[in-house]
Amino acid sequence: AYANAGADFIIAVGGGSVLDSCKYTALGAKNDCDVWDLAMGKAKPVDALPVGCILTMSAAGSEMSNSAVITNTELNMKKGCSTELNRCKFAICNPELTFSVSPYQTACGVVDIMAHTMERYFTIAPDTDLTDRIAESVLKAVIDAGKVVMQNPCDYDARATIMWGSSLSHNGLTACGRENYLAVH
Repeated sequence: AYANAGADFIIAVGGGSVLDSCKYTALGAKNDCDVWDLAMGKAKPVDALPVGCILTMSAAGSEMSNSAVITNTELNMKKGCSTELNRCKFAICNPELTFSVSPYQTACGVVDIMAHTMERYFTIAPDTDLTDRIAESVLKAVIDAGKVVMQNPCDYDARATIMWGSSLSHNGLTACGRENYLAVH
């Protein structure tokens, strides 16, 4: 069905759920299987349409990650597929596009960034001091910036810090030298 649409590029405008849905659509267009089989590991992706994104919500880090997550409501399951084919070809990350995100959703985003970071931080991995310091900096910065935007939702610098923290939390940097299982997710 996807192949008949004639698309040659997908642009995702939104947050992590939108980006992940577009990534799965891109995989579905180029793989001869049900995308749920990709999520379940029953099939391996071989190609994908290119995806670009315009980020409007800082949280999941999907704009720079190699993963995508979908939910199967019939099975009540949420599963992911990680592949370099999922990396966006470009990501427009303008903090002004997040000014209207509600305080509640902003706080949820900060918590998601922290979860992605801590899941990589709290592992048994020797000799990852520099990676540890990077993760600690991401955590401290998004906590501080989160407090600022709760008082001033249009603070460009704080929104930029949260947006950059989102990208760094899930792009692989905070996992360098580690094995991670993303147990919370």
